[in-house]
Amino acid sequence: MFPVILIFISLSISNLPGQTENCYSRKRREKKLMAERKRHWFLNVWMHLLLLISFSYALGYLILSFAVYSGFDIIPVANYSILLVFSWINLVSIIAMFHWKKWGFWGFLGSSVVIFLFSFSDETLFSHGLIGPIDALILFGLLHIGKENKAWPQLN
Repeated sequence: MFPVILIFISLSISNLPGQTENCYSRKRREKKLMAERKRHWFLNVWMHLLLLISFSYALGYLILSFAVYSGFDIIPVANYSILLVFSWINLVSIIAMFHWKKWGFWGFLGSSVVIFLFSFSDETLFSHGLIGPIDALILFGLLHIGKENKAWPQLN
């Protein structure tokens, strides 16, 4: 019942008087704009690799957090909870970058820096924390390669 009410409210808000387009034509226009944008092939490969790695980290931390809650005390529970949250933020940020959102890069950079700073609290996490900012720097560099298909100016 609750999702039906939310859908009704969102549809009624999207058709307010004075609004020139509804949500469907806006989405259609955004899809057309996304189809016209081009990424450098190496950036595309790197983003797919980051997506795969972020998904595996997020899933791994989710599974390990269930193991920690079940009684396996490998690392304190708070550490896994923080790493789990920021791994999912990384995953969402990379997906946003596939949809040409600039906040996706800033979210990825911010969560990578937080994981890096958090990795100083436990020496076993230091190598994992160091990889995040390096990935973000490589991603920033790849967003600026290419002549006509440079991705950074195309991000919203």
